[in-house]
Amino acid sequence: MWQKIGNLVQQPTGYKAFIPFPFPLKEPLILQDKLQAKHGEAMRMIGKLDGISQLLPDKDFFLLMFVRKEAASSSQ
Repeated sequence: MWQKIGNLVQQPTGYKAFIPFPFPLKEPLILQDKLQAKHGEAMRMIGKLDGISQLLPDKDFFLLMFVRKEAASSSQ
């Protein structure tokens, strides 16, 4: 069962824009079991990544390596 969290509103220029309802929602957001499990797994992985990042001697250098790698691969 999906909860409606906003509306698609036709804009004067012809496209539709998603306009969310004001927050906080009147009713609590209900997550389905499958989505709740995926959310839990994502939170666990974020925690794991945060823990590993504490072990890096130089976080800025580590990120710079990935930025350069991405720049090189996207330029090809």
